[in-house]
Amino acid sequence: MYETMSGASPWFILPGQDGPVQVMSGATIHEERKDLQAKINHLLNDKTVISFIGGVSDEKDYFAVNAGVEALYEIPDTQLTLTAGIGYSDDELEPTDGSILPDRIVRATRDSTTAFVGLSQILSKTTVVQASLSYSLQRGFLSDPYKKVWIDDQANTINDSRPDDRNQFVAQARLRHFLPELKAAVHLDYRYFEDDWEVASSTIEAAWYQNLPGGWVFTPSLRYYSQTQAFFYAPYFFSARSDGFGSADYRLSPYGAISVKLRLEKRWQSLDLHAEWESYEASADYSLDSVDLENPGLVEFDILSVGLNWRL
Repeated sequence: MYETMSGASPWFILPGQDGPVQVMSGATIHEERKDLQAKINHLLNDKTVISFIGGVSDEKDYFAVNAGVEALYEIPDTQLTLTAGIGYSDDELEPTDGSILPDRIVRATRDSTTAFVGLSQILSKTTVVQASLSYSLQRGFLSDPYKKVWIDDQANTINDSRPDDRNQFVAQARLRHFLPELKAAVHLDYRYFEDDWEVASSTIEAAWYQNLPGGWVFTPSLRYYSQTQAFFYAPYFFSARSDGFGSADYRLSPYGAISVKLRLEKRWQSLDLHAEWESYEASADYSLDSVDLENPGLVEFDILSVGLNWRL
């Protein structure tokens, strides 16, 4: 995969007369990423599959190598499938302006280990349920080297600073149900996330896959998300925290988000054509908890995409 983008990004937040004021970086920031991933599946027998995964991702200020192994086992005569896996990623950060700005890091490292278990149960010829649990441990430099935090009583900014370890837990449940009389399928997903930074989130997603004449498939979907804030987050601080931590990153703030998607697909023998429109809005008003001060960096966007897949 090759990816390129440019533009400005949130830098830090100032206190203003009418609320927080977002200060952006320069609009000349340019990013490009090259990512290569590989997966080998080995069939041990007709019930067991072992998968080996590896990859590398390269940016001008970031380099990561990852590897993992997964296993799938179908329990005979039960319609139950068990899955488990473990993965590891080793990352290196090297900010592009690290040698220019005196308070910027020159180089830093971090790593993450993730393990998961899951099961899938066929309830009937039209209904399947899935559930999974995962745990992830991140260690090393977890701060954002490009972000700042405003300290009001110092009338100055300090670097974004976060704990050097993060324990994350995720629980997921999925339901897939096919409606033969309508030639349609209902997908219902729920995801719960929690970490030791005191961030907890819930995600609910519903989608309707409608088969249409001529090989077309129309899929409307709705997604709702809400999260709490990290214990060291604030748009700005009146004084520095005693533990030295602090971040104004909107991704660590309390907020909710609603996303609506419309997708249309057409399948031929070896070609798939799809067009998709998504409208996304994040806001403190959508949060399950009350939010005293909304982060001004919360995003709102519309995306229109068209894709063509060719199967050999």
